[in-house]
Amino acid sequence: AVRATAAAALAAVLAFLARADDAATVLRDALRTLDEDERNLRGWLRGELIVMGLVDLRAKELVAEELEVARGEEPTSPPLLAVLAYEALTGGTADEAADLADRALQEGGLLAALPIEHPSVFFSISTLIATDRREQAERCLDAAAASAVSSDDAYRPAV
Repeated sequence: AVRATAAAALAAVLAFLARADDAATVLRDALRTLDEDERNLRGWLRGELIVMGLVDLRAKELVAEELEVARGEEPTSPPLLAVLAYEALTGGTADEAADLADRALQEGGLLAALPIEHPSVFFSISTLIATDRREQAERCLDAAAASAVSSDDAYRPAV
């Protein structure tokens, strides 16, 4: 878990420096070191990895294999559900995309795990908006804003 958290932190810095392809490599390598029974951690890292392919086309090829794996599983990790929802906007139906986004946001899962500025939060809420679930998106944004105002927590990975 420590290696995965460190890899995610390094990947965030690399992405900030416009090096999403390097970030994807770090995440992919860390993901390969995890045991199969570390399902939540694997889902979180896989979600972070797929984010890199969505935000930077140079990383898209690096994440293609993990995206296929994620599509074939029954994901439960909110960050992974969020990126799969966004990706489903182009490769699935609106209902499929909205269902994935809704599952990511259920019971505050995604918003409790990640700060509002994280790309996965953007992906899930954008998916709701794009699929005409604007009222639900607005409720999520209101909840996230209220949480951000009342909390001084640092970035907290969803492990």
